[in-house]
Amino acid sequence: MRATSQFACLTLLASVSVASSQSDLQRARLSRVMYAAFQCGTYAEMSGDQNEQQRLFNVGMKAGRDFVEAVKGGQISDEASQKEVPVVVIGLLAGPSTDFVMGRIFEVAMRDAYDEIVKGAFKFEPSKWENHKTLIQSKAETQYRASNCVLIK
Repeated sequence: MRATSQFACLTLLASVSVASSQSDLQRARLSRVMYAAFQCGTYAEMSGDQNEQQRLFNVGMKAGRDFVEAVKGGQISDEASQKEVPVVVIGLLAGPSTDFVMGRIFEVAMRDAYDEIVKGAFKFEPSKWENHKTLIQSKAETQYRASNCVLIK
């Protein structure tokens, strides 16, 4: 029994060591993973690939929650934040809960990606955008590939 408790202690120490060995730069970079996953998920959704949209949403939520919790816990230095965290994300970190903050970030990332595809593709009035679903889908597929979205894990 003593060997078992020693093993349990060593396992716990190893897991704490791994968790604490993640640098503040690595924790700050989670913000980029989160934001890119949310944008890429929007491209996937606009392309008609719901499975990929769901996968990317889950990746973004995991990275984002870890990032927001690290921010709340003071585990990201100002230097790492300035170097790695997108400015748009910094402005969205206030809120009563992690999920509230995540919702704000998701909404902005999704809107940015949507606007890039829809507003960037058309130089005419919004009332005519709906008539060009095939163009929207094609542009979203192209942006998904150009952004290397498949590499987001």
